[in-house]
Amino acid sequence: MSPVNPSTLIRHPAAERNKGPILKILQNIFAETSKEIRNFLEIGSSSGQHIAHFAPEFSQIQFQPSDVDSQLFENIRGFIQAYNLENVNEPYLLDLTKPIDEWIPSSESFDVLYCSNVVHISPWACSIGLFNGAGRVLRPQGLLLLYGPFAINGTLTPESNVQFDQSLRSRNSEWGIRDLKDLKELANQNDLHLQNIFDMPANNKLLFFQKK
Repeated sequence: MSPVNPSTLIRHPAAERNKGPILKILQNIFAETSKEIRNFLEIGSSSGQHIAHFAPEFSQIQFQPSDVDSQLFENIRGFIQAYNLENVNEPYLLDLTKPIDEWIPSSESFDVLYCSNVVHISPWACSIGLFNGAGRVLRPQGLLLLYGPFAINGTLTPESNVQFDQSLRSRNSEWGIRDLKDLKELANQNDLHLQNIFDMPANNKLLFFQKK
């Protein structure tokens, strides 16, 4: 395989902006938890920018990228090769609307599930699948981390997020910014508890759930 020039890789501007602030939160969460973290599944890896940024900072963790679109895998593999990421696995196909045994082999389990900017640009069935899957494949005390814009108990702020939500719903009636109360209900159904909400740049949040 010929060497990959990092400058040729697809890099989404939003992911470039938010990967640093998210990493700082992950470092704090992982440092404070008493649980040993050995493996990390990213759902909806897209370009692979986040996992490529996180992996060098946590050499003891094995990272598993995934996405519903296999055409993105070439770019993810490009990051793995360009930056010699020995603790990042080959990406695999993961469709949250499929039965859990189809989107994750039953023999696998994880300490962390991480999902960034997915639940608002996918049908509600994907949110259901995400939490059902987390309840199945997270080890006891495992972590589910969701990044993106969220409404809080029926209130969506600021106005830019309201307009973004309207734009999403106009593009696809099944999309839209999700409300924390609905996600908490899914969490409770799957033995997950909301531990913390971190305010992030650009009116986003990082939701921190933990399995009981």
